[in-house]
Amino acid sequence: MERLANHLYNLELRDEPTNRQWAFRKAAWAIEDMEQDIALVYRQLGRKGLESIPAIGMHLAPVVERLLKEFENQV
Repeated sequence: MERLANHLYNLELRDEPTNRQWAFRKAAWAIEDMEQDIALVYRQLGRKGLESIPAIGMHLAPVVERLLKEFENQV
């Protein structure tokens, strides 16, 4: 998900804590490795579906959800 990668890039530019950067990096990798489209998972299962993805969980799910909604609004 390119938007998550961009978010990570902004974290790096702002010199956010390394552990926060790694959390987003691992989440981006997990989404990239998915066999299903992340938007499809979200449409079918909502936030619970996002939380079930390894490396996302309940802390990053709201961020991914917001990025997905922003993308849907632009399409």
